[in-house]
Amino acid sequence: MEKCKLLKNVTALFLLLLGCYTVTFCADAGDDLLKFLIGQNEAAKEKIKTAEYKVQWTGDTETKEGLRHDEGFGEVKMKGDWRFSTQECNASIPATGWQQKQTQSMVINDKYLAYWPTFGNAYIYQDDHQSLKDLSDDAKLRRNLHTTPDIFAINVTFGGERDTTFKEMMKLHPDEIRWTAEESKEPNGDTVYLIKRYSPFMNDSAKPDGVWTIDPQKGFIVTQAIFYSKAGNTWVTRKTESKEIGSGIWVPTSYQEQRYGKPSDPKASQEPNSSITIQFEDVSINNEIPDNFFVIESILPEEYKESTTLFRKGLDGNTEAYIYRNGGYILRKDWQNLDHTTTKALEDLNTNIDAVNNQETSRQSKSQLMEERPATTEEIPELSSSKELHIPLAAKENDMSLAYILFGLLGVALAIFLLKFGKQILK
Repeated sequence: MEKCKLLKNVTALFLLLLGCYTVTFCADAGDDLLKFLIGQNEAAKEKIKTAEYKVQWTGDTETKEGLRHDEGFGEVKMKGDWRFSTQECNASIPATGWQQKQTQSMVINDKYLAYWPTFGNAYIYQDDHQSLKDLSDDAKLRRNLHTTPDIFAINVTFGGERDTTFKEMMKLHPDEIRWTAEESKEPNGDTVYLIKRYSPFMNDSAKPDGVWTIDPQKGFIVTQAIFYSKAGNTWVTRKTESKEIGSGIWVPTSYQEQRYGKPSDPKASQEPNSSITIQFEDVSINNEIPDNFFVIESILPEEYKESTTLFRKGLDGNTEAYIYRNGGYILRKDWQNLDHTTTKALEDLNTNIDAVNNQETSRQSKSQLMEERPATTEEIPELSSSKELHIPLAAKENDMSLAYILFGLLGVALAIFLLKFGKQILK
């Protein structure tokens, strides 16, 4: 009896260690796949140095006043992180007769963000920054609310949210957010990969709050994203169609987003309460674009420059008024003696910014906009770029991983035990 009990204990120990090995091996495999996919997705983005294209969009949103219809068109030029964009937006609520038309222009470079709110407006605004990573809250708000849709900002193609890559998302909240990667099959049999994010805000922690589909046949770009409410119901779906331009460079040709209720809704909504469709046309990649497109002078027609006042917010946070004279902007010497109209415009600007900031802060709560929250774990090491279309094995033969060490120790322990007690057990 004692021998049988001893043998059972040895068997249980062996199974326990084997289970630890299996879990460790699988975890390593998932981590390696996740790192590989994110590295390939970032490599796809890095292939695009410059881009020029036209964009058109149309959308509908349910409001308290009735169905709101939006449509517009614009033009975008990109050079690295620099942006030039101009757009015309038309909005209406047929039930009330409300209509709005607005033409906006914006430019972002490594020194400032400049924004002309509408064609013919007497004021233009500039926010200075030391780098594009140091945009002020006001500048980020203007960029997010008024940037013409572009292939990076909508970001169902490269990275997770807007112009935030997966790697950047995973640097935040590493103790709260969990990420996994797995292989999947499309209905046509093609292999794709799913990146899943698990959030503590979900009612069921076993369900992801976001799932991104990466297609290796399309240069490892993201072709679809689905986000879920706390209850696990579909909240937002995003999908793109894309095409190859040049060798191995894939860009979206269309984008569609649908939203179903709110993320806090306990019940699933069968019909979307808002939708938007975007078409990208005349896409040109990696052609030379002169730097003079990415300066404040490029967004103002010549006939409006001298009649427009520039409100410039410096690095110290102070706002000063400038006027355009003799081919450039100069500080107004009579700042203390500004007329009432200009002074009131500056006051209204600050008031409006505060109001919009408050609305945006309330709207982007953790429970309402989890898919826009950059939730990121520990930094992922850079992966060497590879032209081969394959997924690396999680544990290579020459990789002395923890799993192999554990398995080796298990074998040694078992051998010692059998040498010492084997004869007794067999008797």
